[in-house]
Amino acid sequence: MMLMKLSPEQIRTFEETPEAAMGVHIARAGHFAGMILSGRVLALPSFGDDEASERLANELWFGRRAPRFRDRAEGQVEQGERQDAPPIGRQIEREDELIEGLGEAPDVLRPVDPTDARIMGFILNPPGYLPPTPARPATIYGHLPFTGTIQAGDVFYRCEHWLTSRRCSTVTGEVLAGTYGFPASELSFVPTGFAAVGRYALPDLPPACRRYQIQPSANYVLQCGACVPLYGQAGGGVEVMFPSKFIAVGGIPAPTILPAL
Repeated sequence: MMLMKLSPEQIRTFEETPEAAMGVHIARAGHFAGMILSGRVLALPSFGDDEASERLANELWFGRRAPRFRDRAEGQVEQGERQDAPPIGRQIEREDELIEGLGEAPDVLRPVDPTDARIMGFILNPPGYLPPTPARPATIYGHLPFTGTIQAGDVFYRCEHWLTSRRCSTVTGEVLAGTYGFPASELSFVPTGFAAVGRYALPDLPPACRRYQIQPSANYVLQCGACVPLYGQAGGGVEVMFPSKFIAVGGIPAPTILPAL
């Protein structure tokens, strides 16, 4: 899998574009199709690996050359965890360093509707990336079929691959339109980053280990339903989509760090 960094202008484009799934956009670069991960990096699954891509994946998702960063909300240190893990500021700096080491994404990079028939074959079976997937049905039954109105105090979550989110800001508390998440009732079913990939049928494989907490205002109207099987994943989780931009009540705390496995 080849990873490439987006330019500031490209990042802004995908911030304004609804997601195809939680933390993922589909994009086209000339004749090639790829996935935008958390609005920052282009993944081209058919292009093999390079050293910078492998280093980023190893450190950010699998902890092979970096300490595991876990949530310490209760002040506890789990068995085998380093007590001198760098603070969140240093983690973010390291993520930026790794991304800066990547090559640049093509200048011509545009969002693609994931339901576009011309690209659906890539989404369901990226060449050289996944085993053959089951045949896609003629229609996707039950994808976000309902709307719901937020009650005061309702809290939602979303899981991402990266340390910093481009769609829910811990600085401003803003959540962008077209952002996916899941309700608090799902928490016990998503204890790890890989669990999030499978339960929400994400089209990319790295573990989504950063879990953000989001509280919309009362009377906000969202879309909701059960996550249908897609991209070779089982799905089955309850998912929501926020169709319009808003500021989260009380802001957005720093993400809870889930283990990959």
